Amino acid sequence: MNLSQNEFISLCKKSLRGKGHHWGVCEDLSNALLALAINQFPAQNILLEVLDTENSNIDRILTVIDNQVYRISGQIDGDFYDPILILGLISVDRNCNEPSLEVSLENERFILTKELIIGDRFYSKKKVNTISFSKNTNRKVTKQKTLTRISIDDTTLKKIETWSNMTYAPATEESRQLGAGSDGSDND
Repeated sequence: MNLSQNEFISLCKKSLRGKGHHWGVCEDLSNALLALAINQFPAQNILLEVLDTENSNIDRILTVIDNQVYRISGQIDGDFYDPILILGLISVDRNCNEPSLEVSLENERFILTKELIIGDRFYSKKKVNTISFSKNTNRKVTKQKTLTRISIDDTTLKKIETWSNMTYAPATEESRQLGAGSDGSDND
């Protein structure tokens, strides 16, 4: 199945909310996952891993990756859950007018320039202790294809939708009395 960018963002937000994350976390992670998806990283698989990870581990990477941290410091130390997700978060936070940024995840290099993330699409090391940043001024950046629609297989979609379904109100008379659902049409 091919999803539009808005459909993919909505799916991410609902599933992360179903997992119990706050709306701000859902929005930040969804934007990062979209950035990875349009750059042909396996964002669907990363989303499944996030859904299978303790919320506190995910919340921790959001406190470390702050929108100023890579400008202030050339290096961040610590144990990071998913380096590619961090790459997505950094790419969303960047000002597109800044020079290209070179990000090194344990000696694996990625270049961030405008909306492009240039690097190994299959890099999925599970633990990174150091993330280094430097302005990329002398490396030639080759433009690559970005996606406008995100492909997702039915099995993965069903697993993700299981979490999304947790945001729905139960179909009971009591929930209807509290405002869930609708008794009639909104059409005049």
